[in-house]
Amino acid sequence: MNQDDADLMQLAEKWIADWEMRGPDDRRPKSSISIDKVSAFHLSGEDEALSEFIIVAYPKEMSRRVFAVLAAGPLEDLLVYFGAQYVDCVESIARKDPKFRQLLGGVWKNAISDEVWERISRVRGGTW
Repeated sequence: MNQDDADLMQLAEKWIADWEMRGPDDRRPKSSISIDKVSAFHLSGEDEALSEFIIVAYPKEMSRRVFAVLAAGPLEDLLVYFGAQYVDCVESIARKDPKFRQLLGGVWKNAISDEVWERISRVRGGTW
């Protein structure tokens, strides 16, 4: 594992921990370095960093609520802003990994292009 991989793993663990500390009725995260950094990935066009974060984060243990945040936040942002670039990869992972399929079930269409949404809809698990 190189330093970038270790940093990304640490970021994912911190992001999950920061969200886990939030109460279930507390919808707005207080500023935290990890939450802000992940949010900045899509805002600054760092699609590769966002994609890598999702790939590292989703297999980790987390509450159902934080799993939902991962689906409706970073993954949905990736598909809204960079879906055409990543739909092949997303489909491939979803076909191989039931947990990723489940994660896709928490993504809403939002502003995802119709073409990307159609492809995602075919491989994702049940909606929740």
